[in-house]
This record gives sequence, structure tokens and C-alpha cells, in this order.
Amino acid sequence: MTGHKFIVEELKVPTPTITWQIDSFGVSKGFARLATDMGFEAMFYSRVDTDDKVKITKNKEKVSVWRPSE
Repeated sequence: MTGHKFIVEELKVPTPTITWQIDSFGVSKGFARLATDMGFEAMFYSRVDTDDKVKITKNKEKVSVWRPSE
């Protein structure tokens, strides 16, 4: 939230609604819930499971549904 405040006040841009997860291993549904509560609508991540990478390469697309915990 401190980062959001800085971006809005100093850079004069709207509050971000997309987040980036630098290390996707160990990210839980709990993180998705927290991010959703903070106003995020989407997430990018840098690491991909090997099976998913094969699908991405074959289909040239990747879509994941982000389902936060209740």
C-alpha cells in the first residue's frame, strides 16, 4: 500500500490493478485473496511449470484463472 501511495502521489497515475509475482513457487490462494482485497485484478509471474511451458509453446497462448480463497 505504501508503494501504491507513492505511485499515485509522486507519479500522478492511477492505483495499479496488476501485480507481478517475482517468485511464483509457494504462492497460495491466500496471496490471491490478499491481492484481490488490495484491488488487484491480474497477476504476472516469472516462472512456469514445465508441463505448462509445453502447452504455452504449442498453443502460443496462456490463460490462468485466478481464484482467491473465500
